[in-house]
Formats: sequence, C-alpha cells, structure tokens
Amino acid sequence: MLNNKDPLEITGVVRNPPKNTTLLFEMLINYEFFAVNNPYFANNWSGNYQGYTYIKLADQHSAENFEAQLSPFKKKYLNEDDNKRIEYRLQPVDEIHTSEEFGTSIDSYVISSAMLNSLALIGILVLLIAVINYINLATAQSLKRSKEVGIKKILGSSRSNLFSQFLLETFALTLIATLHGYAFSQLIIDWLNGYLFHINLDLTLHHEVYWLLTALLVSTSLIAGFYPALLISGYSPLKAVLSNNDQKIHKFNLRNALVIFQFTVVQVLLVATVIASQQMDFFKEKDLGFKSDGLLTVNVPTQSAEALDNFKTQLNKISAVEKVSYASGIPLAPNRQYGTSFRFSHQPVALQKDAEMKVVGLDYLEMYVRNLVAGRW
Repeated sequence: MLNNKDPLEITGVVRNPPKNTTLLFEMLINYEFFAVNNPYFANNWSGNYQGYTYIKLADQHSAENFEAQLSPFKKKYLNEDDNKRIEYRLQPVDEIHTSEEFGTSIDSYVISSAMLNSLALIGILVLLIAVINYINLATAQSLKRSKEVGIKKILGSSRSNLFSQFLLETFALTLIATLHGYAFSQLIIDWLNGYLFHINLDLTLHHEVYWLLTALLVSTSLIAGFYPALLISGYSPLKAVLSNNDQKIHKFNLRNALVIFQFTVVQVLLVATVIASQQMDFFKEKDLGFKSDGLLTVNVPTQSAEALDNFKTQLNKISAVEKVSYASGIPLAPNRQYGTSFRFSHQPVALQKDAEMKVVGLDYLEMYVRNLVAGRW
C-alpha cells in the first residue's frame, strides 16, 4: 500500500543501487501511475521538478540534429514567455557527474573534470617519483652486477637474453608492489567509505579495474626497467670481470636529470599540499554569514500545508528545539529546482539575468541570523 491508500503489486526485486548513482530509489513505480496521481507536475513544462528525461538516439541520428528539432517541439507545449525563457539541451550520460553546466540532481553530485584530472595527475607524479627512485637505485647498484653480466656473456648469453632477464626482474618486483598496493588500497577504501556519504569507493576486480591494473603494471615495468636493463646488459665482459670500480661506465647525464626532476616534482607537491591545507583551514574558519551551530536539516516527504504545520507544532513541543523553519534549501546550498530571471528597470529584456530562487518561511531570517544588506524581509 503506497501512502496507505494505493495498492501496488510487487513484480520484481532489484539490487540496491550504488551510492554514486544519479537516481537513488527505494522503489520504482511506473510513470503512468505518477502522471495520474500528479497531473500538475506531469503536465507542467515550465520547470524541471517533475524529473529527468532519458533518450537513447538511434545510430543514424546525432545529438546536434535532435536538439535542433526541440525548438518547434517546446514552442508547441510552452506559453510564449516560457518558450523564450526555457531551452532544452541534451547532456551525455557520462557527463552527469563531471559537467557543471547543468548543476546537480537531488542527492547527486558534480565534480568537475578539471578536479578529477588534477587528482589523476598527482597520482601519476607520485608513481613517476617511485619509478625514478627505482631507476636511480638500479643504476647505482649496477656495478655489483657487472661481474654477473660479464660471466654470463663469456658463457654464451646474448645481450638480448640479459636484457629480458633484467626486465623480467623489474616486472616481478612491480607485480609484488601492485598486489601489495591493491591490498592496502582496499583497506584504506573500506575505512574511507565509513566517512563518505554520496560516494561508495570500490576497487572490486571487475574488467575495468583489471585492465587498469594490468596497464599500470606493464607500463610501470617497462618505464622503470628499460634503462637499467639496457645499461647493465650492455657491459663489456672484459671490463665487467677485470674492473672493480669503473665509475666511468655508470656516469650518464640522464641519471642526474632524473634526480633533478624527482626533487622538482617533490617540491611542487609539497608546496601544493601546504596551499591546499591552508585553503581547508580557511574553509573551516571563514565566517559564512549565518549561524550554523546546532542546526539540523531534514527532507520532508510532503508539501501538505496541514501536515507541515502539524509537524512544526510537534517539533516546537520538544524542549531541545529552539526554532523550526521550512525552506526549499539552506543559505549556501545550490537550489536548481526553482529559477527566475531579473533585470533593472532601465535595462532591455535582452540583458536580463538568470537567478536561483529559494522558497522560505517567514522565520527563515531569524533561524539563520542573517543580516539584510538592503531591502526588507
């Protein structure tokens, strides 16, 4: 029984959706039922509070051609003012969480591609530092293996065989490091998930993670092992056996360049870490312009004035509750459900600007102790 009045038949059970889905749900009901019971929302085209429309285009149709056909379509269903104000655009599904152009849906989130690329770049730089460390250590210890190379060459080993051997050693070491890194990452992710709300981080070995780890394993092994293997396998047998400390064999400008690059990256990351830490302290300590201590916000599942008044009365009876206020959003939260446009009286309509709009109760100002800069409440 939906809302204790509408009988529904359960026709299927589905797995719980992941936390990072755009469409969070506890149950799924067909749209026809919604349209019959909510005719205003189902037939009102002036806002986006009635939901989202998902479209799968046929292979022969492009998004640009489809968008061009939406102009006469909206003109048919919108009044003249709404037709000028509203524009329908397509958004690729894979950009829902990365494009800031259209905002977010309820209980969803948007993280810009620039932010994700920056985090990926930091990860690549850290991995690159580890690779450079390995190259420097391997070349520094190459003298210890020079006699091994010389003896194997005298016994018949070719340079290509020795090159493959040293590259395989790097691969084995990288494989062990990858397995350990994956195991530690799982432990850290399980700990982090206890503190995250929207995102449920997951490194389960499905095909995408498997191919990513494989690509990292192979590329890291090749980048880290190629130069040391090339250097060590190229030693002359006679010099390798007879020389105890031929430093000229190992002197190469690339190693010095790698050390300089490594320390440069480390310094940049340290400076960036300090700046990010200072920014986080600023966010925590900055006066937001309203009182936030002791405030609790909850979503209410109804818009019935009678039910809301009754709920507010019951809350006010609790001694620990000082004030209760209803609103479509808290002061700093984006609210893309309601929008409007405005312009100064002397400006033409073409210069009007879009604005978000919050619907609030009369006690909203007192609740958040905001100071009016101008106008009246």
